[in-house]
Amino acid sequence: MKAACYCMTRNIYEQVIPSMKSLLEHSDVDRIYLLTEDDDTGIAFPGCVTTVNVAGQQYFPRDGPNYNNGWTWMVMMRMALCHVLPDLDRILALDLDTIVREDISELWDTPIQNHYCAGVAESGKSRTGAPYINMGVVLWNLQKMRDGKADEVIQKLNEHYYRFPEQDCFNSCHENKIYFLSAEYNANYYTDMTRGFRIRHYAAEPGWYYDEPIVREYISKPWPERG
Repeated sequence: MKAACYCMTRNIYEQVIPSMKSLLEHSDVDRIYLLTEDDDTGIAFPGCVTTVNVAGQQYFPRDGPNYNNGWTWMVMMRMALCHVLPDLDRILALDLDTIVREDISELWDTPIQNHYCAGVAESGKSRTGAPYINMGVVLWNLQKMRDGKADEVIQKLNEHYYRFPEQDCFNSCHENKIYFLSAEYNANYYTDMTRGFRIRHYAAEPGWYYDEPIVREYISKPWPERG
């Protein structure tokens, strides 16, 4: 099964709709999981969307160093996906500020059997010289993350403060087991937007939700039909 997920706090549920619509339009994804704080989001999602209420999660305590560091605590839940979704072997995790512009169906076939994930390299953030990925778009090997890597990252997130929580923490302990994707799968100011893109990521771009024409277009579009 080709699965994807988003992690949302209740104040931004509606903002994920354009990204979801673009993903459904430009891929053959079978199921989208939306990690939420509520059983009912108040939004009529199509049948291929499953909401998972993780408000009672035990992975990241409220008094942890990264729970209220300026980023939603939900970003850290991506490190627990292998536990939250125990029946899945891999999943594509996307930020809500992404729009899929071309077909990405082949992305799920990326050969990551021996890698923790696949992602796009981000220059300028690595302090060790090792490659560093941007987590706006990541294909996770959930099966391999269950070898103890997820638990290692969760523990570190609960012990140390990180400016970009799960992104900095995971990149610091990935042991070079990352499959690097072309920048076209996560084109943003931190990666590379010079060669076109299949997925446009509006990272750190104020007003993207209200000002970008393609985003406004998807807000008004109906949900893509599935057979």
